[in-house]
Amino acid sequence: MNVQLLMEKLGGGGHLTIAGAQLPGLDVGAAQMKVSAILEEYLSEGDEA
Repeated sequence: MNVQLLMEKLGGGGHLTIAGAQLPGLDVGAAQMKVSAILEEYLSEGDEA
């Protein structure tokens, strides 16, 4: 899984296997929901390819 692509959607960056993003103003629960939504989108795009 290319985590760089996921983190770029959150405004972060990195490399294929290590990446990160800062989510200021979000508590842990809100950050988890945001990451989960982006992960679901990423996985569904893979199904369409």
